[in-house]
Amino acid sequence: MSSFCTVCNGMEALSAVCPHCESGSASDYGRVNDYYGPYAPYRPIEDISMTNGYPDVARNECMHMLYCEACGASSVLAVPESLT
Repeated sequence: MSSFCTVCNGMEALSAVCPHCESGSASDYGRVNDYYGPYAPYRPIEDISMTNGYPDVARNECMHMLYCEACGASSVLAVPESLT
């Protein structure tokens, strides 16, 4: 069974509260896997997900980078993927 991220595919917007200051809105800066090197966005998603250090493959999650404008903190949020 395959799965996909509704945020990455533009079907939903990601809104999150900053886990550090809890007062600011954290903005979605895309998939964490895209930050692993200059060619990372062009590699197969499953390829990077197997070595990114997160249990995202087993849990059908897409890891997104968040940034809070209020406190300047970055964090990672696991977005549940939809099954097809």
